[in-house]
Amino acid sequence: MEREDFKDFGNVYKSKTLMMKKRNENGDKIVWRSIKWFKFEKKDPYKVYYKNTLAVDENFHVINMTKPVSRRATENTTTLENLIIPLCNENPPNISVEKKKDLLSLLKHIPSVYHSYYTTYSPS
Repeated sequence: MEREDFKDFGNVYKSKTLMMKKRNENGDKIVWRSIKWFKFEKKDPYKVYYKNTLAVDENFHVINMTKPVSRRATENTTTLENLIIPLCNENPPNISVEKKKDLLSLLKHIPSVYHSYYTTYSPS
């Protein structure tokens, strides 16, 4: 994975576009700790499909993550499509000079294809 693959999804929560639910679409209580299998479908970006088991023949439960619109609320203009999700860290993590020295001493144990990563990394 690359650094660009790590995103800060705090904006999704702060935007109030999605909402953590306590019950699924059938009205059953969601026990988040017991979920074993998540499934996400591109056609339903606001729904989370899950199972509490790894059994292939069991049906998925569905969580609708959209926030319910109240009668007084105006139309929610924030959608997943126009939500900006920033990187977790704009810069690579800082390491000390001693840490870099230790990493460089381990290069003989690291495949040569990865050497450039360690040699070009600059300490803070």
